[in-house]
Amino acid sequence: MQLNLSQLENAFELREGLPRPNWQLIWDNIPTDLPDDQLNALWDSIVIQWLQALIASLPPGYAIDESPNFFVLTCESLETRSRIISHCEYYRTEILKILDDDSSDIGYGKHLLLAFHEHSHFIDYISDYFSDGTYGTFQGVFINDTYQHIALRTCPKDDLASTIVHELVHNLVAAYPLPTWLNEGLTMHIERTLLKKEFHWYRAGLLSQHKNYWNRLNIQDFHTGKSFPSSGPARELSYALSHTLVHNLFADFPDKMKDFIRTAHYNDSGDAALQATCGVSLSDRIAQTLGPGNWSPITPLFPPPSA
Repeated sequence: MQLNLSQLENAFELREGLPRPNWQLIWDNIPTDLPDDQLNALWDSIVIQWLQALIASLPPGYAIDESPNFFVLTCESLETRSRIISHCEYYRTEILKILDDDSSDIGYGKHLLLAFHEHSHFIDYISDYFSDGTYGTFQGVFINDTYQHIALRTCPKDDLASTIVHELVHNLVAAYPLPTWLNEGLTMHIERTLLKKEFHWYRAGLLSQHKNYWNRLNIQDFHTGKSFPSSGPARELSYALSHTLVHNLFADFPDKMKDFIRTAHYNDSGDAALQATCGVSLSDRIAQTLGPGNWSPITPLFPPPSA
């Protein structure tokens, strides 16, 4: 079966000069009884049509590269294009080995990576997903949309492997209901492991800053994930603490981390899963960095709406 988006009225909406798929409309036109192989082929066809629409809206030179598990849109040299898609395939395989769970790589259609050469085009694209206009110093971003995909900048090229690994981890654990600290810490840990980067404490004085900043009240923002996109010291301290927690957990419980990752849930910051799989509480693990105190999440972190 084929779905011709050019014949589907309003299949795309133009925002920031770029076509955005109307996913709800597209979903409504996909039969629900197709076998998996036909659904995969149909979604691949839909993505190719979307990429062709993007090419028509971008400067000359953009092209689609395809591998067994990826579509990549880029306008780089043949050498760089080959390197990008090779990185994608290689690091996908290595990340899945660490996770030891092929079920994390679920969904129809191939993985998608949009590699923008110009910073302005990258910002134009991701602005649709960050309505507050805050993009930080993004080199890349995993977009957890109806069709999950990665967008990144190809300059500087020295950071390509790091960016691809980082965003691919986010992509491959998106099916897990992970707390933010575990999602971000796991991403940094796997990136460091695969690229053979040494673990370090970011900068001098950070440990004392941790101890001066965190308390029983604001540690709840760490548990809910609220502190990660914030400004000021909370952001840096949250990422550093999450990286340290995951690094130490892998060091102490290397054979149990796969089960912890599979069973952790954001509603209690992964505390119950950590106790069940590793026999330690999250509060005790945080205390290794912050010192004695009650660092446990006040649950449920995300109570259901009142009736």
